[in-house]
Formats: sequence, structure tokens, C-alpha cells
Amino acid sequence: MLKSLRRNLSSSASGLARDEKGQVALTFALSFLPMIVFAGTAVDYGRSVQARDNLRQATDSVALAVAKGTATLTVSQLQTQAETLIAAMTARQPAALKGPPTVNAAKTQLCIDTSTVIDTTFMRIAGVQSVTVSASSCATTGGGNFEIALVLDTSGSMNNSSGSGTKIAAVRSAANSFVSTMFTSYPTPSGQSQPRVKFAVVPFSDSVAVSDADTGNRAASWVDVNANSSWHWKGWSASGAASGLMAGVTVSSRFDLYNSLKSARASYDWAGCFETPPYPLNVQDFTPSSATPDSLFVPMLAPDEPDTAGGGYSNNYLSDNPAASCTGAAPSTEAAKQGRVCKYKSPVITAPNGSINGPNYSCVSSPLQRLSDNQTSLSGKINALTASGATNLHEGLMWGWRTLSPAGTFSDGVAYAEAQAAIPTRKVLILMTDGMNTWASKINSLDKSDYEGPGYFTSSTVGSSRFPINDAGGNTILPITTSAGGTAAIDQLTREACRNARAAGVQIYTVGFQSVDIISAQGQDLLKECSGNDPSKFFLATDAASLNSAFVAIGKNLNQLYLSK
Repeated sequence: MLKSLRRNLSSSASGLARDEKGQVALTFALSFLPMIVFAGTAVDYGRSVQARDNLRQATDSVALAVAKGTATLTVSQLQTQAETLIAAMTARQPAALKGPPTVNAAKTQLCIDTSTVIDTTFMRIAGVQSVTVSASSCATTGGGNFEIALVLDTSGSMNNSSGSGTKIAAVRSAANSFVSTMFTSYPTPSGQSQPRVKFAVVPFSDSVAVSDADTGNRAASWVDVNANSSWHWKGWSASGAASGLMAGVTVSSRFDLYNSLKSARASYDWAGCFETPPYPLNVQDFTPSSATPDSLFVPMLAPDEPDTAGGGYSNNYLSDNPAASCTGAAPSTEAAKQGRVCKYKSPVITAPNGSINGPNYSCVSSPLQRLSDNQTSLSGKINALTASGATNLHEGLMWGWRTLSPAGTFSDGVAYAEAQAAIPTRKVLILMTDGMNTWASKINSLDKSDYEGPGYFTSSTVGSSRFPINDAGGNTILPITTSAGGTAAIDQLTREACRNARAAGVQIYTVGFQSVDIISAQGQDLLKECSGNDPSKFFLATDAASLNSAFVAIGKNLNQLYLSK
């Protein structure tokens, strides 16, 4: 460009070449003009950038508007609409389609390409008369395929009133209606092997249960069957199980203890819950491997706590010194009483039938339902929901994410990349709760807390790796010594898990369900943050009608157009 400029100027100023002063003037002009051109080019470039941004906005708007007709209009009709709209929206800097719109086979996505020509000002000196600016946009309907995890709070407070009935009854009704609407709205087309809609149902309270069939009768590759994980006993007792082993007692894993317990009482068989994996695995979508033992899932078994009267223990269900299986002097310290494994060999059960006490103390929700397109099975699972236990949003969220994962435990979900396929599959997680994370303290007990997924407070205060050291605000999480500290610790896990799931491509909707019991500001803020602080993805229901409205709104949101390019 500069060579051309110099040539043009030299020609037009040739008369000056015979004059010494003219030669000086020409030399000055030729050296100064590149500066002018560079400055002028910057002006023209700025105009083209602004025009490009305007064109992009117009192109996005046109794509969203025209895509509404992809299911019923021909490509020619769509093109006419797009041409009319782009002309109207770019009257000050006229733009046009570069060709007809492209529509995918499922008629769920429309893409357009546009361009406009920017006349230059200063760049004309170099012979550049115009610059072409282009933009492209794709709008996708909420169609395609869906994998949806319904993560539903079934803690004890869900038995409270919702106005016209209990909250758990309202959840059953709203969830069933939502499932029915999605299956009706998105039937699987003839010839398509993959169902358009699949649901997982994940009930949660303190923890999440996985059915025995789903874990391969306790032999799934991702379960720590042989106590290879360093966490197998770590969170179970303040002193560790190994310190309580007595002569003649062989324990290879928690399943050995369950086998003895269920022989004494059938309801004491394993109910399918797991302890929380170590951090940061417990906020990630990972694939367990025997090559990394700490990545295996440890079966949850709430230990029998000491018989000490008035000791503040919640879960005493066995005699600490059964004569049939324990020899030697009776233990005198609470740590020895709790860590004594021999009492599980021929257990003497002291908890009455029907008591919540037992090895499944924190495992009271019904087992989850993996991804399925069987509406009858899904409705049966939803209709069977009952309420009991405390609230751990983190456990519910993570098991909901695992049902959608293409890897990890179940490996039921399609690849995350399929969200960008010609017929996209959208992964959606709906987290419904009526409260906030809770982890009760027991200050007078050996363990200082109830036993839950992360074990006891004592196991998370000394060298624990189930929690980060600090939260996002730099506040110290460890050690955990109070109920408020327990809530803050689980909140941080929930916060990080939500962020990681969204980053992986999972759309998260959160629904707070309060009525006579109010969700605290801290709890509401966590739900908002979990949904990405997107007002269209957070709902606060106060009765059965508003809960149903929240699910209806989510269904409409899923069907909305969105920009996919």
C-alpha cells in the first residue's frame, strides 16, 4: 500500500523534482505521508470493528427470530424472512445474507451468514476502496435430546405443610407433571434410536442411596470392596477400626461387618450409601480406578457409638461388650468402645425394631433411579418418595451429576460434546430443596458430630482432605467444630461442585421450596450461585402451586431458543 502511495505522490509531484526546494518538499511529504496513512487506517479499522459488532448483534437477532419457524417453513421462506429482517435492522449500514440459511435434519437449529461492505476514507489513498465485514450465528431451539436429573430433597422437613398438603406430596405432584410434559412435548421420532428425553431421579437427605443392582451386587469396579482406600476406616472411628480388632476377628472391609449385622437383623444390611470421596474428587466428575485406591467409593456404615449414658451419642445400636464375640476386659474408654470391632461378629442389637439407629443411620432416602426413558418406572420412583433425615445438597448434586456423566460410576450419559452435535443433547440438573446444608454437632460426644458422608467432625479436623482449607472468600474451613462450621464446609463443596458441573456443560436449575419453614439468606444465596446467578434458573416456591409453576417455567425455559454459535 505504501509503495503505491509513494508512486502516486511521486507522479503528481514530478514538477517539483527540478526544484531543489521542491525536492526537499517532496522528500518531506513522502516521509510524512505514511504517518498520515497509518493514522487514517486506524480510523477506518475502528469503523469496521464497530460495524462488525453491530452486524453480529443484528445477525444474532435475526437468527433467533427466524429460527422460530424452522419446524414449519421451507428454507426459501426462512431465507425471505431473514433477508427482510437483516435489511430492516441494518438500514444505516446495509447488510445482506451470504446465502440461504442452513437448517439441521431435526429442524432444531438454524444458521445464517451475513456481510456488509464498509467504504473506506483514508485507506482510499492506498487504493483500498472498501472492506467487507462478515458475521455468522446459529440459533437452536430447546429441542434436540435431553438428559435430565431430578435431584429432590427428601429430608424430614419435607413432611411439613405446603399449604394444602405436605411438601413431599407437592414435590411428587410437580415432578410427575414435569416428567409427563417433557415426554409428551418431545416424543422420539420414528427411526431415531436414541430417546429424546431421559430422566434420572435422585432423592437425597443426609446422603444418596444407590440400589444394589446398580452397584453390581457390591462388586462394581468403582466400589472399595476390599478396603484398599486409605479412607475405608479413616472417617469411621476416632481411633480407627484397626485399633479395635480382637483375637479371632478378621475384618477385610465394611461389608464383612454388614454381613454379620444383617444376620442378626435383616434391616441392617447395606442400604447403598457411600462416604464422600476425598477432596477435590468430591467436586469433580471423575472415573474411579483400582490403580488409584482413594478414588474408589467407600460404602457408608455408621459405627455403633458408645453405650455411655448421657454421652451425647445419637447412634447406639449394639452392646459394646457381647460375651459371644468379645473376649478380655470390657473397654473403659469411649474411643475403645466405639472402635471395638469384635462386637460386630455376633452382634447383640440393643436398638428397638423401627428405630432410626443402626449402620444406615445417615442413609434413609430411597435409591436413585439412573437415566431412563421408561416413564412408568420414573413415576413409580417419584410416587414412592418419603421424607426423613437431614440435608446435604452436595451429596445430592454430585450423585445427580454422576447420573448424567458419560464416564465415572454409571457412564450412562452421552458425551458432553454431543451438546454441539447436529441433534444436540442437553444435560440438565434440577436441584430442589426446602433448606440448607446441615451437619449437627454433638459437643459432648467423642466424635463431636453426627456421622454423615464426610464422617465425623473429628475426622475432618486433623489432616482431612475431604474439604479445602479455605472457602472462596479466604475464610478458614478447617477445623470444623460447630454446626455452623459444618454447614459452611458443605456449602463450599456444593459451591465448587456446581461451578465444575456448569463448566462441564450441565445446565443447573435450583428451586427453593419454603412454606412455614424459611430458607435462610445464606441458603438462598447458595442456590442462586449454584445456578450461575442466572435469574431464569433460580426459583423460590412458597406452596404447592408455586412449586408446580417453577417446574412449568423450567420446561418453558428448556424449550426457548438460544444462541449456539
